[in-house]
Amino acid sequence: MFAKWMRGNAARKLAASTFGAAKQMYRPQREEIARGLLRSMCEAHTAYERLSPEDFDDFLIQVTEAALQRRHLALKKGATSERHPGWNAAHSVEIWASCRLGARRRLISNKAFDDVDKLAFEFIRETLSTEECMAAFASDGSP
Repeated sequence: MFAKWMRGNAARKLAASTFGAAKQMYRPQREEIARGLLRSMCEAHTAYERLSPEDFDDFLIQVTEAALQRRHLALKKGATSERHPGWNAAHSVEIWASCRLGARRRLISNKAFDDVDKLAFEFIRETLSTEECMAAFASDGSP
């Protein structure tokens, strides 16, 4: 139980740090990060409705691995921290998808995922217009 709490607490802190760094970037960079995160969230919502639980878990693993690869590519191109737009964009998706998977597999609490999800949505709402956010959800996962 304690390990689950520790993992959840670490996820919250990591998400807060990542989204906090993104909020300090120039507006075009923030918008790009927010759009990529929103796109992934919409795709996950669509996948959740269409896939079996096992296939949805596989989908989340693929999203997480793809984001991890993008983050490693950013590191190879010179990124050194979450303050780099490419690194942050990939890590924002990676942390959200891995936390969603962690909650589904009971590795972190649902409350911990809800906190990470809330941080992600706050970042998106502060960055993108309401119309752009609504259009993303109305377009079946493809903003």
